[in-house]
Amino acid sequence: MRVIFDSRLRRRFATLGIAISTTATAAILAAGCAPSAPKSQGCASRIEALAASQTSSLIAIIPRTSANAASWGLRELAFLLPLVARAGLELHVVYTQDGDDLGEDGGDGGPPQVLEAQAPSFLVFQVQGAPQSPADPNALTAKLHCERLAAWQSSASQALRNQASRRIAAVSTWANSNAARITALATHPIPDTTGSEGGVEFDAGASIFSAAQIAQAAPQPTIVVLGGLTAVAPPSQKFEVPAHLVVLVRSNDPGQVLHAESVWSRWVKQAGGTFQAISANDTPSVIAETLVN
Repeated sequence: MRVIFDSRLRRRFATLGIAISTTATAAILAAGCAPSAPKSQGCASRIEALAASQTSSLIAIIPRTSANAASWGLRELAFLLPLVARAGLELHVVYTQDGDDLGEDGGDGGPPQVLEAQAPSFLVFQVQGAPQSPADPNALTAKLHCERLAAWQSSASQALRNQASRRIAAVSTWANSNAARITALATHPIPDTTGSEGGVEFDAGASIFSAAQIAQAAPQPTIVVLGGLTAVAPPSQKFEVPAHLVVLVRSNDPGQVLHAESVWSRWVKQAGGTFQAISANDTPSVIAETLVN
């Protein structure tokens, strides 16, 4: 079974890596370059630059209703992370909680947040040194200027492509490293589901308290609940969380799912956010598209 999983993991990472590289390259180059007004008769100069990365956050809620549910949620997140990773992304991985986790001693299962990491961020990158237009242009000086400008433009475009590739590689390395950390978590006993915490009654209403708190301070938060839609509930406290909440649905009971979706959608919209439920059986690319849009 482990050999099958490892092989599956490698195949999915390879596929997702290609998707990241292709999509990110196009996005970075498209967002980073903009034309400017002509500098001289007969040819125009462009601003050659890559935009600074924007900070955003992904808050992943892992159900601790059972060790199996928690392990599935962590493995699914590990599969998805390389596809949704982007520069400046803050990643928070949080277990759902039971009632005693909210006590003064924080319960005996350890802190709910089990991983926090931030993808590399980048400042504006701009290629300097474009040839200056001739002070008194004529047919000859304009022709020579356009030739020099074309050569510089080609060199500058290559510098942008190289920089974009370095950014993509840095984010991809970060994503794969943290996906491996998350997978390692899934192979060990899950806190709050084993030992002295194994028989504690699960408190659905307290289950995402910490995640809601994190989302209040996080930039452009997207919250994803990896399973457990019918087992967890919004916190009773009122939060102003203008987040995008996505739930991966594993339940096969339509009645339970529709009721849970209605409860969650109402809570999220009252908090100023948006809600979307999606089947866990959808492909990783479809799920990832939901998370980044």
